[in-house]
This record gives sequence, C-alpha cells and structure tokens, in this order.
Amino acid sequence: MPARVVVINVARQLAITGLRPLAASKNLILAAEGYGKHKNNSQDVSNISNLGLQNYGQRGAFGPAIFGWHLIGNTPWIVSFTEFTKWLAVALTFISGGLYLWRNRAIYLQDL
Repeated sequence: MPARVVVINVARQLAITGLRPLAASKNLILAAEGYGKHKNNSQDVSNISNLGLQNYGQRGAFGPAIFGWHLIGNTPWIVSFTEFTKWLAVALTFISGGLYLWRNRAIYLQDL
C-alpha cells in the first residue's frame, strides 16, 4: 500500500479521535455518520480482497479457478477489484473525514 494511502487514513483517524474528546469536554456526543460507516465497510472489503489477491496462487487449483479468471486483458479480476476497492476506501476516507470535520467545525473553532 502506498505511503499516501496510509497517511490519509492515519490523518483522518487522528483528526476524528482528537475531535471526539474535545466534544466530550463540552458535553457533546458525536455519533458516527453514514459516510464513516461506508468508509469502514469499503476498508473491510478492500482488506479482504487484498488478502485474496496475496494468497490466491497458494490455494492449488481452487485459487486460480475462483480468483484467476480474466475480465479485461490478461489480468485476473481480483487484481482490478483490489485496486478499485483500495482507491474507493481512500476516497471515502478523505470525504468522510472532511465532512465530519466540516459539520462539527464549531466545536474546535470555539477555542480559537
């Protein structure tokens, strides 16, 4: 996984993790939002897909039979699917973090 992907994920988590105690100190409870739940689901699918990609060649005839067929060109479908899910998770991480911080900006702007 590229370092940019890791930085985006860690930055979002730190920002949200820092915002929640600040809100709690002001007697506010910040619930999870729909975009964050979609982000989590997309990360789960991406992780499972990545595990399948890394291991499908080690499963004897079963792995290539399930994961090795080709949709486009000479690339197994699991490669394209893993790449798609990775970047979908990154996009949802970025979007959900930005929306969450924007919607709750009054919490941290009050202290400035």
